[in-house]
Amino acid sequence: MCNKIYVIYIYMTTTRYYIRLTLPAQSDLVIFTGFFYVDDSTHIVQTFYDSTNPTVNILSTGHNGGPSYMYYPGWLCFDGGGCNVTSFPYSYGATTGDYNLYGITSSSTGNGVDQLQNVTYEFSLTPFSGFPCFKEGTMILTDKGYRPIQELCKGDLIETYKHGLKPINMIGKRPLYHVCSEERIKDQLYVCRVEQYPELTEELVITGSHSILVDNYVDEEQQAMVKETLGKLYLTDRKARLPACVDERTSVYEKKGTYTIYHIALEHDDYYMNYGVYANGLLVETSSKRYLKELSNMELID
Repeated sequence: MCNKIYVIYIYMTTTRYYIRLTLPAQSDLVIFTGFFYVDDSTHIVQTFYDSTNPTVNILSTGHNGGPSYMYYPGWLCFDGGGCNVTSFPYSYGATTGDYNLYGITSSSTGNGVDQLQNVTYEFSLTPFSGFPCFKEGTMILTDKGYRPIQELCKGDLIETYKHGLKPINMIGKRPLYHVCSEERIKDQLYVCRVEQYPELTEELVITGSHSILVDNYVDEEQQAMVKETLGKLYLTDRKARLPACVDERTSVYEKKGTYTIYHIALEHDDYYMNYGVYANGLLVETSSKRYLKELSNMELID
């Protein structure tokens, strides 16, 4: 008689969240941006990162009897009483040792930062959905010709595909760690080259979830991949949105590292709509005001 042995494999699924801390008492000064991964079944946070050093896990493992780092939508609690991370970089200096972070998303109190026993801050948490952005150095067509995106300001006039000149309403920027993965993931950089896009004036580097605007998808398989990547099919100025990570004409950017990425939202009567614009000669999408303000977790600049 043989005994049967059954092996059950349990796979953990995680969700990535971005966190941004501001000080209301100091005109909403941004003091920290980072991200963390949460086990979807247990709600236990697995790793915690500072955006300025995105490869080093700063989650503490030995405070108050060991970690019980929990996250639920709208509520964050680490170690039973706070999130303890091993370093916490302020805009006016970095700290080492455990930093307590806890509470609801509207307002929370932490301590142990730069010898300040109580720091009142607000934090926002955003599920990761990919960043549709341009790498620093991208040239955007304006009323004065092509200009580097990092030199643009609110109010500058941008040439759109179908609507003439429109002023910039918001500009966002953030660091992105480019992993240079062979897998065509959306949270890394891709390069569009002149050989594949004859309209380009020079190479264009954008994130995987940033869409190139096209007349049609090449086939049903590509259309299905776009739907899987974006959640649904979208049009901008009657052009189909084709994410760079889905467009096989793009290549993964070869240089691993941390880069500054930018995006812009133009004035529009519809808070949720965007425009087609020209980046290095290629027709691509802008952000909507809603995405840049509420979902991007980017630093908004003048």
